[in-house]
Amino acid sequence: PSEEQYASQAMRYIQENYTRKITIHEIADALSLSEGYLHRIFKKTQKMTILEYINHYRIGVAIDLMQNRNISLAEASARVGIDDPAYMSRLFKKITGLCSRDYFKQIAVATEIF
Repeated sequence: PSEEQYASQAMRYIQENYTRKITIHEIADALSLSEGYLHRIFKKTQKMTILEYINHYRIGVAIDLMQNRNISLAEASARVGIDDPAYMSRLFKKITGLCSRDYFKQIAVATEIF
Protein backbone atom coordinates (compact mmCIF):
# COMPACT_ATOMS: atom_id res chain seq x y z
CA PRO A 1 0.00 0.00 0.00
CA SER A 2 0.99 3.61 -0.54
CA GLU A 3 1.74 6.05 2.27
CA GLU A 4 -1.72 7.59 1.80
CA GLN A 5 -3.35 4.17 2.11
CA TYR A 6 -1.45 3.44 5.32
CA ALA A 7 -2.51 6.83 6.72
CA SER A 8 -6.13 6.10 5.75
CA GLN A 9 -5.94 2.71 7.44
CA ALA A 10 -4.54 4.35 10.57
CA MET A 11 -7.36 6.93 10.57
CA ARG A 12 -9.95 4.18 10.14
CA TYR A 13 -8.40 2.28 13.05
CA ILE A 14 -8.61 5.42 15.21
CA GLN A 15 -12.22 6.06 14.18
CA GLU A 16 -13.14 2.49 15.14
CA ASN A 17 -11.28 2.54 18.48
CA TYR A 18 -11.35 6.15 19.75
CA THR A 19 -13.60 5.26 22.72
CA ARG A 20 -10.71 3.56 24.51
CA LYS A 21 -7.07 4.30 25.11
CA ILE A 22 -5.10 3.60 21.95
CA THR A 23 -1.38 3.95 21.33
CA ILE A 24 0.75 4.55 18.27
CA HIS A 25 2.38 1.19 18.99
CA GLU A 26 -1.01 -0.54 18.81
CA ILE A 27 -1.92 1.21 15.54
CA ALA A 28 1.45 0.39 14.01
CA ASP A 29 1.07 -3.27 15.04
CA ALA A 30 -2.40 -3.41 13.48
CA LEU A 31 -0.93 -2.14 10.21
CA SER A 32 2.28 -4.23 10.47
CA LEU A 33 4.45 -1.11 10.40
CA SER A 34 7.12 0.27 12.68
CA GLU A 35 6.02 3.12 14.93
CA GLY A 36 8.60 5.45 13.43
CA TYR A 37 7.56 4.77 9.85
CA LEU A 38 3.87 5.15 10.68
CA HIS A 39 4.56 8.41 12.50
CA ARG A 40 6.56 9.81 9.56
CA ILE A 41 4.09 8.90 6.83
CA PHE A 42 1.10 10.06 8.86
CA LYS A 43 2.71 13.43 9.55
CA LYS A 44 3.75 13.73 5.89
CA THR A 45 0.34 12.87 4.43
CA GLN A 46 -1.99 14.38 7.06
CA LYS A 47 0.10 17.38 8.18
CA MET A 48 -0.45 16.42 11.84
CA THR A 49 0.78 13.75 14.20
CA ILE A 50 -1.26 10.67 15.01
CA LEU A 51 -1.87 11.97 18.54
CA GLU A 52 -3.10 15.29 17.16
CA TYR A 53 -5.46 13.41 14.84
CA ILE A 54 -6.77 11.25 17.70
CA ASN A 55 -7.40 14.36 19.82
CA HIS A 56 -9.07 16.29 16.98
CA TYR A 57 -11.26 13.31 16.17
CA ARG A 58 -12.29 12.87 19.80
CA ILE A 59 -13.12 16.55 20.20
CA GLY A 60 -15.18 16.46 17.00
CA VAL A 61 -17.19 13.50 18.28
CA ALA A 62 -17.57 15.15 21.70
CA ILE A 63 -18.90 18.34 20.10
CA ASP A 64 -21.42 16.29 18.16
CA LEU A 65 -22.49 14.43 21.32
CA MET A 66 -22.85 17.61 23.37
CA GLN A 67 -24.72 19.43 20.63
CA ASN A 68 -27.07 16.66 19.51
CA ARG A 69 -27.58 14.70 22.71
CA ASN A 70 -27.33 17.60 25.13
CA ILE A 71 -24.80 15.92 27.41
CA SER A 72 -22.11 17.51 29.57
CA LEU A 73 -18.45 17.81 28.68
CA ALA A 74 -17.64 15.28 31.41
CA GLU A 75 -20.05 12.72 29.96
CA ALA A 76 -18.82 13.36 26.42
CA SER A 77 -15.26 12.99 27.70
CA ALA A 78 -15.99 9.51 29.04
CA ARG A 79 -17.71 8.49 25.82
CA VAL A 80 -14.75 9.46 23.64
CA GLY A 81 -12.14 7.66 25.72
CA ILE A 82 -10.79 10.49 27.87
CA ASP A 83 -11.07 9.57 31.54
CA ASP A 84 -10.14 12.99 32.95
CA PRO A 85 -12.76 15.73 32.37
CA ALA A 86 -10.23 18.42 33.34
CA TYR A 87 -7.86 17.18 30.63
CA MET A 88 -10.78 17.08 28.19
CA SER A 89 -11.59 20.67 29.04
CA ARG A 90 -8.00 21.77 28.36
CA LEU A 91 -7.89 19.75 25.14
CA PHE A 92 -11.22 21.23 23.99
CA LYS A 93 -9.89 24.75 24.49
CA LYS A 94 -6.58 23.94 22.81
CA ILE A 95 -8.30 22.58 19.70
CA THR A 96 -11.29 24.93 19.38
CA GLY A 97 -9.75 28.04 20.93
CA LEU A 98 -12.69 28.33 23.36
CA CYS A 99 -13.90 26.63 26.50
CA SER A 100 -16.91 24.41 25.79
CA ARG A 101 -19.41 26.85 27.32
CA ASP A 102 -18.19 29.74 25.15
CA TYR A 103 -17.99 27.47 22.10
CA PHE A 104 -21.66 26.53 22.36
CA LYS A 105 -22.70 30.11 23.19
CA GLN A 106 -20.97 31.21 19.99
CA ILE A 107 -22.78 28.52 18.00
CA ALA A 108 -26.13 29.56 19.53
CA VAL A 109 -25.55 33.19 18.60
CA ALA A 110 -24.49 32.25 15.05
CA THR A 111 -27.60 30.08 14.67
CA GLU A 112 -29.88 32.92 15.81
CA ILE A 113 -28.46 35.20 13.14
CA PHE A 114 -29.66 32.90 10.35
